[in-house]
Amino acid sequence: MNGASIFLCVLVISFSQFLITSFRRTPIVRAPIGPIRGTVLHTVWNAIEYSSFKGIPYAKPPLGDLRFKPPVPTDRWKKVLNAFKEGSVCPQSDFATSELTGCEDCLYLNVYTREVTILKPVMVWIHGGGYFSGYSNSSLYGPDFFLEADVVFVSFNYRLGVLGFLALDHPNATGNAGLKDQQLALQWVQNNIAAFGGNPKQVTIFGESAGSTSIGFHMLSERSRGLFLRSISMSGTPLCPWAFHTPEEMIRNAHKLAHVLGFIPKDKDDLLNYLRQTPALHLANAAKDVDLNFLPFRPTIENPHTDLSNSTFLTECPITKYHNGDFYHHDTMLGYTRDELVMFLGPSIRVANMIDWAKRYLQNIDKHNLGIISKPTNLMAEFVTNLVKSSLKSLMKVGMDIFFSSPIDLTQRLLAKHNTGHPNYYYRLSYETKYAMHRLQNNPLNGTAHFDDVGYIFNAKSLHAPIDPKDKFNLFRKKMVTLWTNFAKYGDPTPKNFNQSTFDVTWIDSGNEGFQLDINTMSTMKKRLVDQKTADYEKLLYRILPMTTSCVKKPMNFLDIF
Repeated sequence: MNGASIFLCVLVISFSQFLITSFRRTPIVRAPIGPIRGTVLHTVWNAIEYSSFKGIPYAKPPLGDLRFKPPVPTDRWKKVLNAFKEGSVCPQSDFATSELTGCEDCLYLNVYTREVTILKPVMVWIHGGGYFSGYSNSSLYGPDFFLEADVVFVSFNYRLGVLGFLALDHPNATGNAGLKDQQLALQWVQNNIAAFGGNPKQVTIFGESAGSTSIGFHMLSERSRGLFLRSISMSGTPLCPWAFHTPEEMIRNAHKLAHVLGFIPKDKDDLLNYLRQTPALHLANAAKDVDLNFLPFRPTIENPHTDLSNSTFLTECPITKYHNGDFYHHDTMLGYTRDELVMFLGPSIRVANMIDWAKRYLQNIDKHNLGIISKPTNLMAEFVTNLVKSSLKSLMKVGMDIFFSSPIDLTQRLLAKHNTGHPNYYYRLSYETKYAMHRLQNNPLNGTAHFDDVGYIFNAKSLHAPIDPKDKFNLFRKKMVTLWTNFAKYGDPTPKNFNQSTFDVTWIDSGNEGFQLDINTMSTMKKRLVDQKTADYEKLLYRILPMTTSCVKKPMNFLDIF
């Protein structure tokens, strides 16, 4: 990042903090990292007072030689930190607007709490955005409803795109820097959250989309064990085909990025030096022309032999670790929305790129078929036929199977097999409302879309939703937030002492049968909500993932989970 860009970021942050000085300030919190002062705010529904601490640095700015490397913890400070305003978003092409924005000095977190004297459950949010976009700002992820439920809420930024996920099998670019940022933020919570009234032994991590797959990666990484007690995965797991790249794909995309920028490297060192010196927003812009702009930089496997910093996050592919039960066993909640694909089929989304990628993905599956399932080409033929016929309903169904319902359902089956002694709560969200996030993109389609759930649990200002807590939309939001916070508090979304007038059904452990809560105005418990076609694709996915992810050279001894 050049000097002018850094100066502009500092100027914007300084001006924003100047504007907020009129707010009432909190008492100084004496955290182990240093003294911190925030502002006093009130929730949107019932005007409950809470303390807001925004823009707390948890790592040193990843600038210069630190670009692409694991994060370095920030040093303890002695002067009072005025945590009045969020830090900069990380460099990105904004998903909604395609605007290039952000500064590399972006590794900040936010803490919101009602009291600092009694230790309470902590909920840590990991934002989505396909690993290339997103931020933790309260304008989108307003924590009001969680504060009314009396938990401590934490959110943070992490590096995105090539800056967060460049992997060259090189000591200075081992990969997964963005996941390591998340890991460091979770460590910060362990070390400091008690000063804000949070219980470090009762931390629930939760996230949506890429934030949800990140939850799964922390479940799989041995280095994240002990940093949280429970997890909630919303619309994504590491088994989703968009969640993970092989090391070979990551290196190939790094070279493609250099080619887009007009540079032909001699070797890895030459490539790394070039990418390290290129302005961050230039990298974010050029990445849009790599790999059909379909998440070209993602989590991947690392080579511990080239990791001189001893920070390796993941050394085996997700399907192998899930299959072997090699993950952190703990209380889990996971699920998806009924109509995830609606988000991606609106007029503002480049659906052609998604279709081209899906064709290529299915062709790759067909290429790897070794007689392990009968006539897998039927799936490919059906998909292409649906495209030709322009059947939106059929396209949504097949796309839902490929990108969401099948991999998430497969994850549930493997958790049920191995995560013994811990409940696995499973859901499908079917609630529809005019206050839906997907409609903000001028999307006319009905349904419960990907990302709509964010507007149901957060005070997203762009929704312009009613603030009356008795409005029927807010009554539903309160139900959903109560389920999420009950899970964080008790490990059970509908505990025995739960007021049944607040919710209409007892949510039971999914078990081997895949019991699933269909969350709606009137919610119901049902057995696994996948049809036979989805189950057939799921079986194929289970058998093909080890080969398509370059994890094993021969088929696994598959478990009897179907």
